[in-house]
Amino acid sequence: MGLTFDEAVREYQLRSSIGPLVQGVQLSPFVNVPQQEYDQVKFLNNLFYEIINKLRKEYAPTIEMTQEQYDVLGDWE
Repeated sequence: MGLTFDEAVREYQLRSSIGPLVQGVQLSPFVNVPQQEYDQVKFLNNLFYEIINKLRKEYAPTIEMTQEQYDVLGDWE
């Protein structure tokens, strides 16, 4: 069984509380943004997208089909 939405929320809360574990050093490209704040936002954004992608794979996976199958399913416009 895959990840439920409640599990996703709990995973985000747990992992975000650990703090930014920045992989590699990338200096903040913004003059007025402290490095620590930049790293934290980068970490949270990456974590958010990682969890959303897990949910997408479980509940809305990409479906591959031929052009003929696509055409048979109906008018998409």
